[in-house]
Amino acid sequence: MWKSWMSIYFLNYVTYYCIITDACLPGYFGPNCAHLCNCRAGSTCKVTGQCKEGCKIGWSGPLCQKENVAYNKPAYQKSDNLTSAELAVDDDISTCAVTLTGMPGWWSVDLGQIYMIKSMFVLTNRLMNLKGVQIYVGREKNMFQMTLCITLRVYGQQASVTCDVPLIGRYVRIINVSGPVILCDVAVYICSSYFFGEECGNQCNCANETEMCNPYTGECSSGCAMGWTGKYCNTECLYRYGQDCRNRCGHCAEGVRCDTMTGFCEEGCEPGWKGIRCDQPCENGTYGENCLSKCGHCRQDEACDVVSGNCRLGCEAGYMDNRCDTVCPHGTYGEDCVFECGHCVHGTICDKVHGFCPAGCHFGWEGVFCSQTCLPGRYGRNCHAECTGCLEGICHPETGKCSKGCTSGRSGPSCDDGCQSGRFGINCEGTCERCKDGEACDPVTGICQAGCLLGFSGSHCLTGCDQGLYGPNCTKKCGFCKKGTVCDSATGLCPDGCVEGYNGDRCMQGHVFNDDSGPQVKIFLGVTIGVVGTMMTIVITCLVLIWQREKLPKKNPPKQHKTSTPVKETSRSIGDTEFGDDVVVV
Repeated sequence: MWKSWMSIYFLNYVTYYCIITDACLPGYFGPNCAHLCNCRAGSTCKVTGQCKEGCKIGWSGPLCQKENVAYNKPAYQKSDNLTSAELAVDDDISTCAVTLTGMPGWWSVDLGQIYMIKSMFVLTNRLMNLKGVQIYVGREKNMFQMTLCITLRVYGQQASVTCDVPLIGRYVRIINVSGPVILCDVAVYICSSYFFGEECGNQCNCANETEMCNPYTGECSSGCAMGWTGKYCNTECLYRYGQDCRNRCGHCAEGVRCDTMTGFCEEGCEPGWKGIRCDQPCENGTYGENCLSKCGHCRQDEACDVVSGNCRLGCEAGYMDNRCDTVCPHGTYGEDCVFECGHCVHGTICDKVHGFCPAGCHFGWEGVFCSQTCLPGRYGRNCHAECTGCLEGICHPETGKCSKGCTSGRSGPSCDDGCQSGRFGINCEGTCERCKDGEACDPVTGICQAGCLLGFSGSHCLTGCDQGLYGPNCTKKCGFCKKGTVCDSATGLCPDGCVEGYNGDRCMQGHVFNDDSGPQVKIFLGVTIGVVGTMMTIVITCLVLIWQREKLPKKNPPKQHKTSTPVKETSRSIGDTEFGDDVVVV
């Protein structure tokens, strides 16, 4: 819509421009090429009518539209026997018209047609003073039918004359009642058609383009043209436009005035307004110069400021800055991007509005926003993995590495490997290399299920046999190894041989006695028999005493006088089977 209006305005402007420039024939200018250039020969007027080399003779003013209608017109005076009266209108100030001296004189010019006359110029020489000179204007040549324009009240030899009121006439008469008339130059000025003002530098601004306004005031009977106002239609609209400046300009860019005729803003609109006249505010959702910018993402669908684009209530989720047109930077989300994203997998971007991680959480994090670390005993992406083999169930939430080591039978950084053969226990630090036949022990308990190697005992086969034992689980006793040595705990062999009297691989077999054994054997046997006999005698004696004490009655013996008669003792042979009841063995 805006572009279409601008296109129409541009076409109208181009048409108008062509009319007042290139479309005009040489020597003409202005709207409809109605104005004639009055430039000096060889000079052309510009678009405005200004002549680069100046005006031609008889014309003056900024646009060369101020005409001297007295130039080269018929003139006469009271007495012309001295000089010609027309020397005053030849545009040569070196020649003068002079009346007869010694008496009052007068001078007159016939303009050839009736004009509205108000402005004139009079030049004399040092022989005449213009003070008291009277100027008349009339339709008829008869002096008595003329009207006084002005009586000059200034001393000097030249005067720019303005009639007290504009007068209609064809004839102009200058009278000096104090003496002769000496005139070197007389000019009667009028503005050419459609121009007005003291220097005829203003074009008429009438509503009716064919009307010629008052040449002195610019007043138009048809009213003022669009863009002009005032009693005389000579006041250009200021920040207003149209007929009598009734319409106020819109919001043109940089405070530039709109076109006084159309109201168009040639430089565009200031921020917040649009349209060819910049009188339409920006619609909801747009802002800036000519409303070409779109609002950002304001909170609650609020309309942004039409000038700056700022969002008064702040930004909706996912956007930031005053205009809410900047997406949240990496790692933030929410309204005005005040919230930080959680730990999305591989550093991916979280949702700018809600903050959730579309691809899931990074290793060691969980929750809707991936902002919660894994609970104890869990690890990995979204905390889906369990710390199954870790001691006390604690592992690193990201890597799964067991910080306190592995439970019995487990190994590896994450304790998800079993123990190698021959190892067991926490972190597989225990060794079980002494199981029978090289079999592996239980990786958790370390127990050798098949038993131990020869020479070791215990559930974990870590204990060597005690001195004097050997074999499986140390269940066999060593033989009679040479004094100061013990048998091999695995085989039972005596490394330095057996004690004297034993032989065999393990020194468990004794020697057979014979004469070949030498005197040592005989001595040993004699000693042994003697010791055994003595011990048997002592044992038998003790048994007899015990029996006697248990079988004999206990009687108090009668008091007897001391005699020297010995008691008669009887006894049986030791070889008998029984002893007598009265036999006491001492």
